[in-house]
Amino acid sequence: TVFNCRSHMVRDVLITPKEWGGKGLLGATVRFDSLENAEHQGVRVLEVFANSPAHAAGLISYKDYILGTADIAIRDMDELVELVTVSMGKPTQVYVFNADTEAVRSVVLTPNSDWGGSGSLGCDIGSGFFHRITAPP
Repeated sequence: TVFNCRSHMVRDVLITPKEWGGKGLLGATVRFDSLENAEHQGVRVLEVFANSPAHAAGLISYKDYILGTADIAIRDMDELVELVTVSMGKPTQVYVFNADTEAVRSVVLTPNSDWGGSGSLGCDIGSGFFHRITAPP
């Protein structure tokens, strides 16, 4: 049984473990995470500046939410700052949720403080209660 913390729905999923050519037997990452204070968590892309690392990665202003990487869930600004710090100058695969398409996509983001503008991403970020992913209508 899988619980969707966004829609607050439960559904049954049949999983058959098998060799698939990658790591593990599921082709998915499964981990325990606390939902405590989840309604106040979120990192939203606000304005994306031209010719910035965020622009090059294809981030969309006011529609994208940074979820994290295959190894790290980004729930707040501190975790985003940590990711940017360890990824400086390195292409990093980041998962992003888009509010219009209701889909998660992968982008390659390369933080760089020399891109010609302010910050290392080249976008404004909002976090907390007013910048969380809302439940579907």
